[in-house]
Amino acid sequence: MSSSNQEWAILYRHIFGNGNSPTQRYFKSSIWSGIKSNWHTAMSNSIWLVGEGKSINFWLDNWLGSTLVNSLNIPIEFHPSLLAKVADFTHDYKWTIPKLIHDLFPQIASSIADITITNKKDQIVWQGTMDDSLS
Repeated sequence: MSSSNQEWAILYRHIFGNGNSPTQRYFKSSIWSGIKSNWHTAMSNSIWLVGEGKSINFWLDNWLGSTLVNSLNIPIEFHPSLLAKVADFTHDYKWTIPKLIHDLFPQIASSIADITITNKKDQIVWQGTMDDSLS
């Protein structure tokens, strides 16, 4: 399975990215306007494959089929403070799902519990192709 862990993709996410939104910083770049205008399309058609969970924002990144902020209807004004990674909710390759999520959203808790935590790196993949690659 191919992923967006190629060096160029990692660099672009680091420089231009800010979770599900492009950064608000200004860049003097010939490619920035194209990246910025297509950021939402790329993010809405990508999903994270959980490995160790250190690269994935628990709340803002799509690793369950939709983001938790959307599934739980968390108001946008709270999004900047939601910094926890998936790895923050695991211990020894087992989930430590918050009781509040477990009690109030059992389907989401079940979906989380179905994901296996491994010692592999997390991968973001493109959902629009048979081989998960974005060309």
